[in-house]
Amino acid sequence: MKKIISLAFFFLHVSFVFCQGPEKEKRVDDEFPTPIAFPYEYTGEYFGNLNISDNLDTLSNIPTEFSLFESDEKKDEFIYQLTFISGGKKEIKKYKLKIIDEEKGFYVIEDSNGLEFMAVLIKDTLYSTFELDGKITFSTLRFTNTRQVYLKIVLSKKVKNKSKNNLINSNVILVQQAKFTR
Repeated sequence: MKKIISLAFFFLHVSFVFCQGPEKEKRVDDEFPTPIAFPYEYTGEYFGNLNISDNLDTLSNIPTEFSLFESDEKKDEFIYQLTFISGGKKEIKKYKLKIIDEEKGFYVIEDSNGLEFMAVLIKDTLYSTFELDGKITFSTLRFTNTRQVYLKIVLSKKVKNKSKNNLINSNVILVQQAKFTR
């Protein structure tokens, strides 16, 4: 009887210890880290390669620089540019990033031709989708706590579905992606 009571007490003690679980500890979440103030803490110059591919092959791999700086002209406006280096020559594409509602994550991106398109910041990624000349462009610009920037641009062409409904598909025709580091 003494053995049964001792055994029952042992199982009760073990189950009590395991039910409590481990003591919670503070840790840095690697997958979803604490956000950094966008775009203020990401200003600077980054370097990488832009890979351009279609469904058949890689079309090009271009050394590229990405830079982001606060505008001297206007408050709540940033200048970012992509510099493509090919054959010793630099081709620069400049953009303005305008803050519309920082709290809600709404931005406008303006290119050098004056075209403006909306962008929204969700978590650490700036998303933008627009249609121009029958082609849909979806882009993401992701900023990480490790001071890396990932760019992805997906270009697709609208195709009308031949079904009874008015579904319109879009076929991806080109993907551009880059990883930039400081």
